[in-house]
Amino acid sequence: MLSKAFGVLGLAALMAVPAQASTTFDFTGGGNHTSVSESFSSDGITVTVTAGRFDGSNVVEYMYTDAVGHYSTGLGVDTGRTDEHYVDGSGNNDLLIFRFDKTVALESISFSHWDVDYSWQCTNWGRYGCYDWDLVGYEGDDEFSLLTGNPWTLLGTNYNPDGFNGDGVAWASLALVPYSDQLGVGAHDSNDEFKVRSLTVLEITGGVPEPATWLMMIMGFGLVGIASRRRSSLVRA
Repeated sequence: MLSKAFGVLGLAALMAVPAQASTTFDFTGGGNHTSVSESFSSDGITVTVTAGRFDGSNVVEYMYTDAVGHYSTGLGVDTGRTDEHYVDGSGNNDLLIFRFDKTVALESISFSHWDVDYSWQCTNWGRYGCYDWDLVGYEGDDEFSLLTGNPWTLLGTNYNPDGFNGDGVAWASLALVPYSDQLGVGAHDSNDEFKVRSLTVLEITGGVPEPATWLMMIMGFGLVGIASRRRSSLVRA
């Protein structure tokens, strides 16, 4: 069984920034089709979703064409081969990339149709650098519960509830808010799968401070990898 972890690609300092009210993008209710990209607008913010894959070193190595799946239960990746229509790690490590037309801070993510044998990988990068996230974990009661910290740099533990899969919702929430105009969510390892049900973000207003450290540029993004590890223990900052 694979351990379940919600990892972060990209590492820098957290800082509080001014923000407006939350905006939620609900990705359910799609017409079960694939496209090169999907765009969604809410509260004056537009997000465009594309699909790609990342390698074992957490480097985005390829961008798919016509592979963003929009389904009744959320967003997935369908390459049209033997791949499932989830964000999954079967064959390749799928990745959904969300590009916003405003600088935003991620407040939460919800998922649907996850399988028990998966781990999560999450990225956050952009013009202003990368910041650590609070993460989510499975606590053994058939529900995902918030694990808070101030802040987390990485969360990992042995999330292996036998026979558990289905239509639950998992949330990742932030105690201190990182900001970016791009983020990605992907699956790591084989037999790992889920759909992205919704995102809740905060639009960042006012002056945005420059980060103390710029990340290496890989495919146009600052990217520093922190991989999900099998049966890793909980790590707090």
